[in-house]
Order: sequence, then C-alpha cells, then structure tokens
Amino acid sequence: MQELFRARSHSILELEKAKGQLIMEREKTKLLAQEKLVLIDQYRCETERLRAEIEALNAEVTSLAKDLVNIGQAQVSTLPVSKVSEERSHFQLHSELRDAQILKLEAQVLELGKYNEDLSAQLKQERMEGLEEDKDLHLEPELVEPITDTTAID
Repeated sequence: MQELFRARSHSILELEKAKGQLIMEREKTKLLAQEKLVLIDQYRCETERLRAEIEALNAEVTSLAKDLVNIGQAQVSTLPVSKVSEERSHFQLHSELRDAQILKLEAQVLELGKYNEDLSAQLKQERMEGLEEDKDLHLEPELVEPITDTTAID
C-alpha cells in the first residue's frame, strides 16, 4: 500500500514538474514573441532610416553628377585640360565612394531581413514544440485518482 502511495506521489510530483516546465516554456515563448515584436520594430525603423539615407545619397550623387557636368561645361574654355581632368577625377572619386556606401547600406538591409526571418522561424519552431508538449500532458480523467491526503504534497 505504501509503495502504491509512493508511486502515486511520485507521479503527482512528476506531473507538477512537467506542468512547471510547460509554464516556463510558455513564458519563454511569450518573451520571445515580445522580443520578436521589438526586433521587428527595430528592423522596420532601421530599414526606413537606411532607405532614407540611400535616397539622400542618391540625391547627392545626382547633384554631384550635375555639378560635374556644369563644372566641366563652364570650365572647358577657361581651365587647362589637366585641371578639368583633375576636377572630374575628384567628383568621380566622390561619386564612387557614395556608390560604395549605398551598396553597404543595401547589404545591411538584406542582412537585417535575413535576421528577422531567422527569428520568425525560431519563434514558430518553439511554438510548435510547446503545442507538442501540451498534447503529451493530456491525461485521461478516469486514469487520475483524486488526492485525498494533501500532506504528502505539502
């Protein structure tokens, strides 16, 4: 009889332990979902900021290209050929640096997108694992005996 009581108490303790783990996993899933929302918002803000920066850089490149054409046209007759070439080289270098910066920013946007996808997949996987654990804890009511003596649990 005592052995049956010990086995039953042990089963109850195991069930309580499993319930506690399930609660912790649910809390972890909630925290991950909140973290995902924060990261999505950060990703959106960073993407918007990078896009705005790219647009500004593109506008500056366009402006520099126009300036280069204007300087080239205005100074062709007044500057020696070597000076015109020097000015164009300067503007071309500046334009190439801006192009490189734009490419770098676009790469960062892509990287943030991949990171967001990875976090979404991780969260989805953890939710699926939590659902599987919920199914495993389903007990048949007729197999569970009511507890009449709670002193063993306390």
